[in-house]
Amino acid sequence: ISFSEWFLSKGGTRLSIQRMWDPVAYALGFIDCDNISARCMLTVFGFFATKTEASLLRMLKGSPDNFLSGPIQKYIISKGG
Repeated sequence: ISFSEWFLSKGGTRLSIQRMWDPVAYALGFIDCDNISARCMLTVFGFFATKTEASLLRMLKGSPDNFLSGPIQKYIISKGG
């Protein structure tokens, strides 16, 4: 079963696949979600879900709370949100 078939069966949308999940699939195996197996994608997601530090992905300098969601939250609060 492809990732697209699995994702759509769980209530996901085609737009979400096109905008978010296809780029992830391309990064993993140079193919889109219609052609990559659900097992492959879910195995990779499971691996990353068990990691406690987002910095292991080299996307941030540390935890998401300190370098992503925390600063966004502080900005919104400072603007009265």
